[in-house]
Amino acid sequence: MKTCMRTINADMVAIVLVTSAAAQDSRCPVGLKYVGRLHYETNADTGHETKTVAFPVGIGLDPTYQQSNLKCSGGGSDARCDLTNADVPRRLHLAMSGDEAACPGLVGDRKGWAVNRPINLTALQVSGNTVEQFGFSANLSCTHGTNACGGCNVDVKVCAKLLTPPAKKHHQATGSSGQ
Repeated sequence: MKTCMRTINADMVAIVLVTSAAAQDSRCPVGLKYVGRLHYETNADTGHETKTVAFPVGIGLDPTYQQSNLKCSGGGSDARCDLTNADVPRRLHLAMSGDEAACPGLVGDRKGWAVNRPINLTALQVSGNTVEQFGFSANLSCTHGTNACGGCNVDVKVCAKLLTPPAKKHHQATGSSGQ
C-alpha cells in the first residue's frame, strides 16, 4: 500500500510540475516561450529595486519580434510608468502585473505598481561571436498610496521569441567501389 501511494504522489508531483510549466507558457503570446520572471515585494510605503533574471543557457533569441501592447503600471494614482513599446527589447514580451488592492473601509488611493527604465537585455555568457546566455533587468516599484494595508508587489513574466535551431544536415557517405 505504501509503495502504491508513493507512486501516486510521484505522479501527482510530475503532473503539478508539467501544469506549472504550461501555466507559465500560457501567459506568453502564441509562438513565444516563458524564459524567466522578475519579482519585487515590499511592506514599506514606497520602494523600488532593479531585478535581473538569467535566461536558460543555449537559447537563441529572434530579433524579428517587437511587443506591441504594453501595460507597465496599475493601481494607485502615484504609480507611474515611463516605458513605451519601443523600450521593450526586440525578442522579448513582458507580461507585467502587480498588487492594486484597496483596504476595505479606507478612503484614498490604492496600492500601485510600475516597471520603469532602465530595462536591459544583456549578454551574460559569450563564446566567440555567439551569446550563450542572455539576461534581462528592469526597475520594479511599488507604492502604497493613502489607502495602504499589507504588502505591495510587482511581477514581470518574461517571454521570448526563440530562434529555431538550424536543421541538421545529413551527409551521405560517398565512396567508390574501386572497380
